[in-house]
Parts: sequence; structure tokens; C-alpha cells
Amino acid sequence: MTIQRTMSRVVRCFFLQALFCSLLLPGLSHAAPSRSDTAVGPSRKASEVYERYAAQRVTGYELSPLIVTQIVPQPTPIPGTPPQRYSDLEYSRLILSTLALPPLEPLSTRDPNRTIIRTETTPEGVVRYAPAEAEIIDVLNRCVLLLDTGEQLRLRGVRCYGSRDPDPVIRYYVREAAKKLRELTRGEKVRILLDDPLRDLDGHILGVVILPDGSELNKFMLEQGYGYVEPSDFFPFQDMTPYYRAESVAREARRGIWSKGR
Repeated sequence: MTIQRTMSRVVRCFFLQALFCSLLLPGLSHAAPSRSDTAVGPSRKASEVYERYAAQRVTGYELSPLIVTQIVPQPTPIPGTPPQRYSDLEYSRLILSTLALPPLEPLSTRDPNRTIIRTETTPEGVVRYAPAEAEIIDVLNRCVLLLDTGEQLRLRGVRCYGSRDPDPVIRYYVREAAKKLRELTRGEKVRILLDDPLRDLDGHILGVVILPDGSELNKFMLEQGYGYVEPSDFFPFQDMTPYYRAESVAREARRGIWSKGR
């Protein structure tokens, strides 16, 4: 009897538990949702689509549902001999020779005493700039002369256009002016006459250049139409008539920059 009572109680407990679950928790009787429906992020189906599109290439582009990137062609290696490697001894000699080189300095700072600017006193007691001699190393932009002392000299009273002028005719005569200056002065030792004002607004030394044949370079550049008169190179009481006369010669003949009738 005891065994029967015990079995009947167990059956009743299972029956009541099943009835309770079926009435109060109906959601437990359904199947649990799959991970692909609740997981955060791309599903397995999305990854398959991505792999299918990423494997395709159209007109040099790699397709993707998120990013489209251009395929950069890899450079073709140039066949040749492998680079020669330095030995430890050769490399140490190379480093020591590099450290032994003197530091690079501007030409004007190597010998600060070398300059064309010197003064002298006349018998009347007037202090003025002494005539100087220098070798022309090269011609820079706007007809600026580079001297062997490292200083930059511009022709007093002459202003040349720059090489980046928007007018093609002006640019042509800028090149012609630099070419002519190199023919006349490059490697030549010229005589330079200095006066006040000594420098222009750009810091260049202003001077009158006398060529080895005795002709004046400043007036020659104006007569050929390679530049125009710059009044700021003179004081108001200084005479600029010779320079305006040389410029008028080029204007009347329509030479150089005056060929368009400026």
C-alpha cells in the first residue's frame, strides 16, 4: 500500500506540473529561435553574399556590398643585377669621409672681407664709394648679376620683368635679356660704379656696370628694350635723363618689351 500511494503521488505531481506549464507558460512549448535571427552582426547569408561579390572583378575594381576599392597595379620589377652591398670597412670609410666634409656655407660668408662695397676719400675730403672690379658668375632672375664675392648686383636704373610674367611676349624677351647678359658678362671681369642709394628694396646692390670694351651695360639694356627705367633707384636730385633717353630709343624702334607698342 505504501508503494502504491507513493507512485500515485509522483504521478499526480508530474500531471500538475505539466498542467501548470501548459496553462501559465505557453511560450515554453514553442521551439527556441535560431542564433541567426537574434545575433547582432552579419548573418551567415550576408557573409555568403559578401564572398560572392568580393570574388568578382569588373573593369579593375573589386566589388563589395560595403566598399568599392580600386585595384592598384603593382610595379613590374626591373631586371638587373642585385644591389652591391658595402663591407663593414667600406661603409665605415664612407661615413668617415662624409663627416670630414666641410659644412656648406654661402659664398659671401666664406670670406666676409671680400665685398665690392668700399669707400674712399677724395683730395677735397669727400667720402664716396670706390670703383670696384668683380667677375660675373651667373645671371639670375630679373637680370640680377651674381658676383664672385657672393653678392647680387642689379643694374642701377634698369628694371627687368620676371620669368613668370603672364604676357608670352614679355617672357620671351626676359629669356632673351638673360641670354644676352650671359653672353656679355659671364666669366668676365667688369668695373662697377656705386652710388647712393646703395641697395634696392629687395636688398640687391645697385651699380653701373662698365664692360671690358668700355661701354655701359645699363644703357645698353635700355636701348635694346630688355628693361625699363626704374626711378626708385635714384634720389630726386639725381639726373636720370641719360636713362630715359636710352629707353626712348627702344620705344621709338619698338624693340624688346616695346614691340607691342606699350
